[in-house]
Amino acid sequence: MIKILLITLLSALLLTSCSNPDTSSGTDMEEQGGDGTESFPDGVCPDGNTQYKCGWISSSEGIEKSYYIKPGANLVGAKLLGANLTGANLADAYLMGLNLENVNLAGANLAGANLRSANLRNANLTGANLADGNLRDTRLPDANLSSANLSGANLEYADLNRVIANTSTTCPNGQPWVKPVWGGGNGNDCGF
Repeated sequence: MIKILLITLLSALLLTSCSNPDTSSGTDMEEQGGDGTESFPDGVCPDGNTQYKCGWISSSEGIEKSYYIKPGANLVGAKLLGANLTGANLADAYLMGLNLENVNLAGANLAGANLRSANLRNANLTGANLADGNLRDTRLPDANLSSANLSGANLEYADLNRVIANTSTTCPNGQPWVKPVWGGGNGNDCGF
């Protein structure tokens, strides 16, 4: 009886130690770039691009979970509240519904990223590339979009209250941001 119990326990331990990383949240945990062990921002992006940054980042909400920042990453369900993702390469990434409040994405590449229904309240998107991104239903109050590229981005139903922009911010129509007509400017299609 003890022999059977011991074999059962050892089998369970071996199965547990040899299993893949936890992906129960649906988060893409695939290792790519370099040897896949580098922390953000020191990882090598899979495409070899050195302008933007990749690598592992730990959850900012006190849970033992890590996420690999890379182009095309599926980060749905990730816990990144208040994270510093300056210069991150998240082109074509899936960030739908994420709470990214107070996240620093200055200079990040989010071209083609799906940010639908994400919360980017008070996010720093200074100089970020959001070209062709899906920002439908995204909450952006008090976000800093100075010098950001929004050309071709979908801002339908986005909450753009009190966003910060400047004449280096590119609107979805490819034109530079200008002060809205109601604020004494010429107006544009940025919606803010």
